[in-house]
Amino acid sequence: MRPRGLPDPACHVGRRVELTPADPLDGRVSAAFNAHQRRPTERGRLLGPDAVARAVGQFGRLGAEVLVQPSPWLLGAYQADLAKVWFEGWVRAACEHQPELVAETKGYTRRRLAQASAGQLAVTLDHADLLILPAT
Repeated sequence: MRPRGLPDPACHVGRRVELTPADPLDGRVSAAFNAHQRRPTERGRLLGPDAVARAVGQFGRLGAEVLVQPSPWLLGAYQADLAKVWFEGWVRAACEHQPELVAETKGYTRRRLAQASAGQLAVTLDHADLLILPAT
């Protein structure tokens, strides 16, 4: 059983998203997305980008050894369809949290989806794998 307040291990969201080529809206959308992932819910505040550090701390307090290995997700020309689906969800969540982004992101989304379709968009998603070894 997971200690209370720990993230679902299948739902980790990293802190950093890097899109290449860069666009002036990338940072604002990323910040709004991260805030969305940290929003309060009926069950408490979501951990979003803070999930790995929280899991390491919680399991460490229980005496477990926690190994963290960065494993960024890389989406490029060969994963264009996945990149487009991810991008649309990323922008949708950002706009849900910060509705004033909706108008600005219409053209941004069209440009980015066109870049992905043409194999010209690369996405690096911060991610980490955790190995939790129980206390002996």
